[in-house]
Amino acid sequence: YHELQVDLISDGAEGASLDWLEIEVHEPIATRARVEITPTTATAGQATEFRLLLLPAGLRRTGFDQIEVEGSTEMTFLSVRAGESEIDVEETMLDRGFRLDFPAALTAEELVELRLRTAVFIDATQFDLFIADSSEPGARQRVDAGEADADVDSQTNVVRLPVDTSILDLLRLSSAVITPNGDGHNDELRLEFDLRNAIAARATTVTVFDLSGRAVWENTWDLAAGTHAFEWPATGRSGREVPPGLYVLRVLFGGDAGDRSLTQTVAVAY
Repeated sequence: YHELQVDLISDGAEGASLDWLEIEVHEPIATRARVEITPTTATAGQATEFRLLLLPAGLRRTGFDQIEVEGSTEMTFLSVRAGESEIDVEETMLDRGFRLDFPAALTAEELVELRLRTAVFIDATQFDLFIADSSEPGARQRVDAGEADADVDSQTNVVRLPVDTSILDLLRLSSAVITPNGDGHNDELRLEFDLRNAIAARATTVTVFDLSGRAVWENTWDLAAGTHAFEWPATGRSGREVPPGLYVLRVLFGGDAGDRSLTQTVAVAY
């Protein structure tokens, strides 16, 4: 059966209406396909290698020649193996992941192992896998999570993070001292930090204070979970270079449970 939800929003006085709805049905590529991921836990913000294991049980005679992987993280494809053979595939980057085009259709009901690397920043991040036949453009089949390999204790396509209430983590500076003298070395400060479990983008403000507590530079961005990097060119609000001395950097994130911040010092010398 099909269960559909249609939300109609009107910005006029006449109201919204649905004129027609078309559903295109395709023959399942594999009636009992299952996928699972391993490992199922990761350290937040740390690049980790994962294996997606696909068992295309109930595969139709013509098989499939495409695999798509989608998730909320930026992924790097490493390799894919079908049975005992590693396969050279064509990779295409997509908005939420990547697609693999195989040189020939996979028609055997054997384990397919896909390796990728990514950093997870949100608890319960899900990696969705789809199989498709390039001769049927626009039609793809989502593979349900379940046991694909009896030797792997997973049966899920969700990666969990350890219980941790921290949002901001690991403020990293390119150098403890910057020398903005135009010689091309440490002329500006690069700061990098991690945001965890921030599903929606929120205002994140980076402020530079002098030792009197006066804000000499500030900028605000709307940021969601991930690793973020910015540069401070050792200038004040006016755009002029700041005097030499010690400065305090603060990263402030506005979350539902209150503001979170990280601070660190940097020296400016000429």
